[in-house]
Amino acid sequence: MWRSSTFVTISTAIRGQASVHGIGHTFAANVDRVSSQLGHVWEGFFGGVEPDPKTQQTLRSIASKTAELALQFGIHRARLLLRFPESMSRVTYGPGYHHYRNKDLENGKAVLVDLVSCPGLLRVGDGRREKGAEMQLSPAKVVPRQES
Repeated sequence: MWRSSTFVTISTAIRGQASVHGIGHTFAANVDRVSSQLGHVWEGFFGGVEPDPKTQQTLRSIASKTAELALQFGIHRARLLLRFPESMSRVTYGPGYHHYRNKDLENGKAVLVDLVSCPGLLRVGDGRREKGAEMQLSPAKVVPRQES
């Protein structure tokens, strides 16, 4: 509970800082920079076509949520790892990996990964003394390769 309270306090402080030299300004500048970079990637992918205002807002939202996630990783005492199975690796549906549309589909079945639609989140250690205990916080969602 205190970690959640700490995150909320830090997040509120970052968003409330109006000073040009404050941490809130740095946070906002980083979100703006990443939003701009995402816009450039968009333009490169779509042959120089700039994203429309709705897409620009979505890109900004992605950058903001990513910054908040990075902040959460930074204050967590245990190690948090994103689990990305590689394409063509074999995984077994269960606590660590789910089908991208239906978590209960073919539980226990081993599949070849074609694409990861959402990475898994794994906590290693308890943030105190235990460094080896692993806990799956959320499973990776995978698109299986269609076997012919």
